[in-house]
Amino acid sequence: MKEVLTKIKRIIINKKTLIYFLSFIIPIIILVGFVIYNQKIMNYDFFMNGENYLSADMGSQYNALYNYIRNVFLGKDSIFYSFHNSLGGNMASTIGYYLASPFNFLYIFVSKSNITLMTYIIYVLKISLCSLFMNKYIGHKFGNRYSNLIFSLTYAFMGFVVVYFFNNMWLDVIYMTPLVILGIDKLIDGKPLMYIVTLCLSIIFNFYIAYMLCIFCVIYFIYEIFIRYSIKDFKSYKKIILRFIISSLLAGGLSAFFLLPVLLDLKNSMRTNTDPSLFNLKFNISNWSSSMFSKILIGSNSRSVMLGRKSPIIYISLFSLMLSYLYFCNEKIKIKEKALSLIIILFFIVSFTIPHLQYIWQGFSFPNGYIDRFSYLYCFFLILIGAKCFYNKSHIKIIWFILFITLFLLSCYTIGKFEFRYLDQEKLIVNVVLILLYSIFTFLYFNVFKKNRFIILLIFLIVLGELTYNYKKTMVLLNDSNFSKYYKSSCKEFNNIEKEFYRVDGSYYATLLDSFACDYYDVTTALSTSNKDLYNFYYKNGGNVTKISLFNDNESIPILNSLMGIKYLINTKELESSTYEYYKKIESDNIFGMSGYSHIYKNNDALNIGYIVDKNFEKNLKLNKKTGFDNLNNLVNSMTGKNYNILQKIDKKTIKKGSLYKYYIDKDNPYLYINVDYEMSINLGIRYNIFIDDINIFTAIDSIIGNYKFKNEYYGKDITLRIDNKSDYDYDIYDIDLYYFDTDKYKEVINNLKRHQLENIIIKDNELNGEIKLDKDGLLFVSVPYDKGWNIYVDGKKVPYKKLASTFIGIDLKKGQHKIKMKFYPRGLIVGLLINFISILLTLLYIKKR
Repeated sequence: MKEVLTKIKRIIINKKTLIYFLSFIIPIIILVGFVIYNQKIMNYDFFMNGENYLSADMGSQYNALYNYIRNVFLGKDSIFYSFHNSLGGNMASTIGYYLASPFNFLYIFVSKSNITLMTYIIYVLKISLCSLFMNKYIGHKFGNRYSNLIFSLTYAFMGFVVVYFFNNMWLDVIYMTPLVILGIDKLIDGKPLMYIVTLCLSIIFNFYIAYMLCIFCVIYFIYEIFIRYSIKDFKSYKKIILRFIISSLLAGGLSAFFLLPVLLDLKNSMRTNTDPSLFNLKFNISNWSSSMFSKILIGSNSRSVMLGRKSPIIYISLFSLMLSYLYFCNEKIKIKEKALSLIIILFFIVSFTIPHLQYIWQGFSFPNGYIDRFSYLYCFFLILIGAKCFYNKSHIKIIWFILFITLFLLSCYTIGKFEFRYLDQEKLIVNVVLILLYSIFTFLYFNVFKKNRFIILLIFLIVLGELTYNYKKTMVLLNDSNFSKYYKSSCKEFNNIEKEFYRVDGSYYATLLDSFACDYYDVTTALSTSNKDLYNFYYKNGGNVTKISLFNDNESIPILNSLMGIKYLINTKELESSTYEYYKKIESDNIFGMSGYSHIYKNNDALNIGYIVDKNFEKNLKLNKKTGFDNLNNLVNSMTGKNYNILQKIDKKTIKKGSLYKYYIDKDNPYLYINVDYEMSINLGIRYNIFIDDINIFTAIDSIIGNYKFKNEYYGKDITLRIDNKSDYDYDIYDIDLYYFDTDKYKEVINNLKRHQLENIIIKDNELNGEIKLDKDGLLFVSVPYDKGWNIYVDGKKVPYKKLASTFIGIDLKKGQHKIKMKFYPRGLIVGLLINFISILLTLLYIKKR
């Protein structure tokens, strides 16, 4: 027993173990200290169930998705398909991008109202793993030293991690990156297993950021090969190249069960639509260099930086910045290695500049904000060469320090002239003071003291203070988050209206994914993996759409709501006149700044999820590129086989296309309807004002950008309609039309389509069941997006199905009573599992032979 205790004691006090422990625990201390500081000193209720850190997408998207994955683990929802995903959707790419973190199982240990608190705990753990695994890598490269903490903590708290802290799903690949790169080093030495396993796990955890890591793996592998071997030694390393290729393929094969369904689903996502204007190269060397350089400084963050497209996030601490400069002045480092390192640095800088390279790096798509998402790899590389300089201790002349200080001060002076909002005078002074301190201590470390533990300790403490200060200055906190109250009050009300299947939507929502947050079914959604066909359908039929968000029309045009089965609508204010029945008023409890009450309306005209349409529907349907309400008329007429034209266009005289028109109002309908033929943009921030006779009647916002209803006070008059673009960027408004809405014809259409509907609908997990009775052969229109992963059975027999309106599911049915069953499995799952099984066998054989 004594020997066992002695062995345990040796392990605990072992230097290597202690270094690893410190690298893991120090980030926790910093982050917990940050919470205590805000709670006790700043009197800022940071805890409020851990919600005030839910900035940007963490608040509007991820928080709701974590409730979905919690339901999956608890057996309440399907991992393959979810009817909470707008009108229904394959979840493969959504899970692959947002929800594949191994930490997500922790959500089962908390209630829905505490999901946000668990999200913060997971965030803290991931940051600590960034530090721990970077320490592991640095220790492998340079030996296990306490000074490794300088570089591991710098990696954990680099600007990319701090600025994009809310993109929690990215952090899994960021903490795996040092292990993958360590795996490459071991692969070159003849041991490929670590590289295969860690790269496979990275791909599974988040395929998107892992894709960028794969590119960097190729770059780093070539870099290491050229450092270790000369070009003449090709025979020596051609086997290593083959080993790298085989190992990379095996890593991909091992992840195929997961990756293949993701990629097949991703083909039909909005991200495959690319705005050609984003390829335009607009380069101002003065603005770019100042903006780029400003991002290496402490506190170089603001909300506009997160969402902007101007420059990458590349802060790595001023100490690592100085070392990456001194690396090129260090005489112990060979010129060949310096040249290779410089090539990689320049390649990254060019990638930050040229949109075509950004496009390739970022998965052949341009993101909406959070630009240059591969910049964390640039930061990793700079930290690496800085560590190489630090551990290859050599005499470095004072002139190089003077030159660096001079360039730094001149750059700070220039930055001060540009007056960046995120860099105030205090931050610039702190940057200058710290760079002077680092210069002094680094000079002493390289040139004066042989025994330098005290100098290293001072540098470590200053770096620790700098990283903590930068975190405090960078972390974006909110004041109006209250998800726990939302879950406990409004969410329950919206989710328990009736037992039968129904869809809900409206202008009241806490997130853009309230269907996932509250466990009901709606249309409004915002996902990078959203169904492209569904977005295009709404865009072409008078909906409110950007390339990342679909906002369901709440009240202005009831026909689209009815066709899509929106049975209940939630509004923050009472509707003056509506085709909907007032259902209920609930208290909003000052949630998310919305005080007072919310109002629920019932749409008695809402159709069920499936109904019979005219057999010539597809033949008669002709949707133009974007003519909004005209397309909607055509859709209704094609469904019914009759010429209803619910929306009647008013004749106009175009004075200036896209901005100025004249109309004569010859009917006394209570409302007029505007349809704006706008450019669907990947960018949020669409803003325009509409004037009638120079009176502003409407201001477009992100959630209402395609159509608008207003009172008809112009009967018998000529009116002038003008539209002004108020956005921060240019986009096209192609045309504007004005319409009357014929309520009588609308009712006729609904009564026509209600005659034969799917009844006794049961939706559970990835399955839909229902019954229908037909007095003649018919075409069943199912308002669920088409996907090849469906298996559809009529009376127990598998049947083919078709794509209707380029978006939805259509099933040909014979006369009589039928039971319909639809079950979904993602495409590629079986093939992926087969590839995965073969890859496991090949990996075992490959490793065994080594």
